[in-house]
Amino acid sequence: MKKLITNIKIEFYFMLILFLIFQSCKFHQPIISKNIDQNSFIEYAITDFVKTDTLFCNDSVFSVSLDNVNNKLLVVSILVRRHKFYPGPYNKIGTSYGNLPTDYLVKEDKLFHWYDSTKCLTKDLVKVLNKYNRIDSLNVNSLVSLIMVTGGEKSTDYYFCKCNKYKFKKNISSVAVGWYKPPRLRCRCKDR
Repeated sequence: MKKLITNIKIEFYFMLILFLIFQSCKFHQPIISKNIDQNSFIEYAITDFVKTDTLFCNDSVFSVSLDNVNNKLLVVSILVRRHKFYPGPYNKIGTSYGNLPTDYLVKEDKLFHWYDSTKCLTKDLVKVLNKYNRIDSLNVNSLVSLIMVTGGEKSTDYYFCKCNKYKFKKNISSVAVGWYKPPRLRCRCKDR
């Protein structure tokens, strides 16, 4: 009888451990789930940035990125883009290669651009990047020059509830997203 109870305990603990392992091993989700319109969050952050941020007055070209923080939060980061893009032979109209943006928005004669994996490079975008002098066209089909990242440049990071783009907190920092603790934001989202 004692041996039977011991075997049951061992089986119970073994099943419990397996259950916990399978619960903790989740597949990586895409940056933003399919039912979230990432452009609406980006456009909302840009609208607020234009109205309220002091960084907006200093420059004319801004890079925007969007990332998951957790299952309820996402972050839109806006920072000044001072260096040019160096296209290579793989950057053709209709392709999507990560070193060039694929979407943009112009507000108050200021350019905001970002990479969207669901979109491709267009002639219109290339014209806009040329207008703002952000493509080194002399470098096409040659070696890509190195871009020096000095760090310490400020970005404005918008932390949004995924279920409500109107609920957000803004953080201005010279520390990159992921290297500081995100602000607390109470999201009442159903688990995805």
